[in-house]
Amino acid sequence: MNEKIKHISVFLILSLAVISIYSNTFHASWHLDDKPNILNNYFLHLDSISFEKLKNTFYTDVHNPFQLGEKLYRPVPCLTFALNWYFGQDSTFGYHAVDIAIHIFTAFFLFLFILNIFNTPNLEKKTYNYTVLISILACLLWAANPIQTQAVTYIVQRMAQLAALFYIMAMYTYIKGRLSNSLCLQWVFFAMTVLFYALAVYSKQNAVMFPFSIILVEMIFFQDLIDKKVQYRLGMVAGLFAVLIVLFGIIFFFKGDPLGFLDRYSLRTFTLNERLLTEPRVIIFYLSQIFYPDPDRLSIAHDIVLSSSFIKPWTTIPCILCIILLIVFAVVRLKKSPLLSFAILFFFLNHSVESTIIPLEIVFEHRNYLPSFFLFLPIASLFVEIFSSHRENRFLPSAIIFLSLSLIIYFSISTYIRNKTWKNEITLWTDAVAKAPNNARALNTLAIKLAWGENSSHPKRYDMALKLFESSLEKHMPSKSHKADILNNMALIYFYQKQNKQKAIQLFEKALNIPPVHPKTRRDYAEALIMMEEFDRANQQVDMLIAQNKDNGIYYNLKGHILMLQKEYKAAYFYFDKAYRLMVLDKTTNKSPVLLNAAVALIRSKEYRKARRMLLNLIAEHPETITYYLALIENSVRAEDGIDTIEKYVKEMFKSFDEKMIKFALENYTNNFKLAPISKELIIPFIESQFKENLSNKKNSEN
Repeated sequence: MNEKIKHISVFLILSLAVISIYSNTFHASWHLDDKPNILNNYFLHLDSISFEKLKNTFYTDVHNPFQLGEKLYRPVPCLTFALNWYFGQDSTFGYHAVDIAIHIFTAFFLFLFILNIFNTPNLEKKTYNYTVLISILACLLWAANPIQTQAVTYIVQRMAQLAALFYIMAMYTYIKGRLSNSLCLQWVFFAMTVLFYALAVYSKQNAVMFPFSIILVEMIFFQDLIDKKVQYRLGMVAGLFAVLIVLFGIIFFFKGDPLGFLDRYSLRTFTLNERLLTEPRVIIFYLSQIFYPDPDRLSIAHDIVLSSSFIKPWTTIPCILCIILLIVFAVVRLKKSPLLSFAILFFFLNHSVESTIIPLEIVFEHRNYLPSFFLFLPIASLFVEIFSSHRENRFLPSAIIFLSLSLIIYFSISTYIRNKTWKNEITLWTDAVAKAPNNARALNTLAIKLAWGENSSHPKRYDMALKLFESSLEKHMPSKSHKADILNNMALIYFYQKQNKQKAIQLFEKALNIPPVHPKTRRDYAEALIMMEEFDRANQQVDMLIAQNKDNGIYYNLKGHILMLQKEYKAAYFYFDKAYRLMVLDKTTNKSPVLLNAAVALIRSKEYRKARRMLLNLIAEHPETITYYLALIENSVRAEDGIDTIEKYVKEMFKSFDEKMIKFALENYTNNFKLAPISKELIIPFIESQFKENLSNKKNSEN
């Protein structure tokens, strides 16, 4: 078969298989980190294409979504998210379509790489039959495996997907360069390798181990390891790469402090030693999931008991020994079983970033997307070898075909079933709670979705949420601040839904006593105090927020509201003005509410002309907002402009809005920390007069 036709055929087979398997995910909802990384990330929300806007996507900061960071943040996936937003905004269909396409291309380049390693010097000596069949079977088993769902269906994990795609593309171009007889082609392929490696690292940092994977390729497929000179050269290259990667990490990722990331252990509920002891058990658990990927064993959250010593729990030492033995076995069998050795060493090598010293979450299934590339290669090779060497046997070839197809079908059906749980946040976290009942994050997240997700206004859902929150307080926490977040969530339900303000205040204060204090908890507490008219206590909380973050306009706006309610109008205007200026610097999209607050502060300060100019500008920019008209009418009444001027503004409002809308606005307007305190008592008489005039005109026209 022609080489090009063969590759097209394989690509079509992989595409058909992957699209079929993932066909029930196109409308799966947003989840977990999708929101800060995409939905709430202002600089990814492209409304037009320009060089400046595209460049800004490279510097997004998920912790400060309206402010550009100083360093690149995974620019490749961020750019793709921005383009997805430009074409489809927050519709998940386009994001899932791109993620599935990435999965197809990753599987295809994995096929190309595997196919080419059979042409390397060390494998050419061995007689492998049906190399295309081995390659496609290994890729299908990898692509269909249910453990990949967390990387493919969880939208934000496009970061892990793209890192893996460019990683395998870099491996493919490297091996093509090594096998090429043309010096010119070699330079082209090696240049492409460097480019793809850079794209992989700037998709997700775990791709930084690529040079060591290439050394692994050289050792197993190209070099004669018996030669001492070869051993020396490989050792020198490995050492050089290690130094370069450390320097690269210090400069670009660790901000000049190579051990700075260890400080993040202060926020975790586990120590460095506990993580190092626990991760071998997690790695063995990953392997069990990959080779026995039943949907009931897969989850967004897992109950993993931390290893506090080599014997607690007892499985710690056996798992460590198992990993050591697997690595030793792979090294010993390098020459006799190259495919098996490569699969084992590649797996552990590419888990070394996310499964060792960096204080990440203990377990996440998407971390296997890249390391699991070659785990099915030795299995596929064994199947095909048995098939080809026993073709005259009546039973074995048929059994191998049946077994291979059964595995692919089992993986495919399991993936399809697993993807059903990603339908929405309730299905995902209900599944997680069932599988990880001792995981506080699972319980807490499900409670949040019940309390504040879609269709969450039913009182029973709040009761269910509170029970889950209370239960989660006794479970394993992923971070020290997690307990405070749970208490804060409970306080919000007691305050706003249960109207039990005393209980809510107790929970807020309990949360604030757990360091480090999350700004959201302090802000929620301050807002509750404002609602209770405890203005002095609210002021104390907001002052602490401003002291901790002097560049956050939201806190200055909140401070202005408190001062307004305390009738310190000039001081309130100062804070509203400061909030507006900070929001301009942060490129906040909707600054109009802060300008309205500032205008109302000017009205109460008797600076009527300045307030009028500000309100007229707001109406010109946002004629659809009725609140600006109400404030303008109040300004005119307080300024004693005269009945003609007041009526003019009232009539303009009636021209822009129907009577039903005006009545609704007046009936539902409440003064609190979110809305400027407009005096309905002052403006209602003039509005009612217009209602009567309109009614009279209507009757006259009918007569």
